[in-house]
Amino acid sequence: MNREENADEPTTDGDARATEAGRREAADKELQLAYERFASTPEYLEKLRRGGTSFRNATQFAVGDLVQWKPLMQLYVMPAMNRPGIVVPPPTRRDETLDPDGVLDPGIPKESRLVLSGNDDALYEDIFVGVLDIERTFRVFKLPSRRLEHWTPGDAD
Repeated sequence: MNREENADEPTTDGDARATEAGRREAADKELQLAYERFASTPEYLEKLRRGGTSFRNATQFAVGDLVQWKPLMQLYVMPAMNRPGIVVPPPTRRDETLDPDGVLDPGIPKESRLVLSGNDDALYEDIFVGVLDIERTFRVFKLPSRRLEHWTPGDAD
C-alpha cells in the first residue's frame, strides 16, 4: 500500500503527534460547545444552585465511616457513584507520602482516578478514603470531604 492509498496514516512520529493533537483539540472544542449548550438551559441554573448548596454543606466523618459522593459532586472514578469508600486515618509514618495526584498508594494511573480535568479542589482535600480497585487491591485517596456524604446500603440500589 503506498502513501496515496492510505493518506490517513501518519508517516512519522511528528505526523502522529500532530494528528493526535488535532484530535484532542477537536474533542476539547466539542466539549466546550456541549458545555455552552448545557449552560444556557434552565436545568443548568437549577443544578448549579443545588451543587453550590451541597458543596457548602460539609459533613463531619470519622475513621471507619462509609462514604459516597454527593449528587453532582463526583470528581473521580473511585469510589464509583453510589458505591462506598471507607474513611481511613491520614498517613502518620514518613514513608506514607502522597504522590503528586493525592494518591497514597503509588502505581495508580492518573487517568484511572480523574473524571474531570482541571481539578481545583486540592485546597479542599482533607480526608483519606479507601476503596477496592478492580484488582481487589485496597487503595487510599485524599479527597474533599465536602463532596462526600454518609453511605447507606440502600443508596447503591
